[in-house]
Amino acid sequence: MRPFHIVLVLSTAAAAVTAYGARRAATAGAHVPPEAVALHGAAQFYRSLAEYFGRQALRAEASYWKVVGHG
Repeated sequence: MRPFHIVLVLSTAAAAVTAYGARRAATAGAHVPPEAVALHGAAQFYRSLAEYFGRQALRAEASYWKVVGHG
């Protein structure tokens, strides 16, 4: 497996766990719409992907500037 696949699987698992936790954290009498749970899980998933690829982009930029000699 490539590192991307590992991150993708872990992000998906984290989104599922977050959605499940949000659902269980709701008070017993409250009804949480499935759309709200799905939106929250998707937002967490996309945030995780954005953070990962943002770090990768910053590393690539730092490597570029080291090679060019301006860093």
